[in-house]
Amino acid sequence: MLGNAPVLTGEGLRIALNRREEMSAGFVSLYANETQVTITPWDVCLRLGLLVEGGGGVNDTIVVSRLADVRMSLPHVKKLMEILTHVIEQYERQIGAVALPPM
Repeated sequence: MLGNAPVLTGEGLRIALNRREEMSAGFVSLYANETQVTITPWDVCLRLGLLVEGGGGVNDTIVVSRLADVRMSLPHVKKLMEILTHVIEQYERQIGAVALPPM
């Protein structure tokens, strides 16, 4: 994919010129509905999973199919949080609030 892609900076959206994307040989597209987060002084690991089986009771065991670990540097994660916050706020302004299930 070649072209101009919107990129969020500290000043808001801007255009990134000369961006080129190529699919890597190991590219995968995943859906995850369960995430565990671990952090060290150097990086963050997002362990992505798919909830296979879950009980409704307090002491029930849930079964999660582990899909992938995604590791990122702390600055990368911090910027990603900023971008995701902006995207969700924009979505909610245009579409409506995203309801969270009770925990």
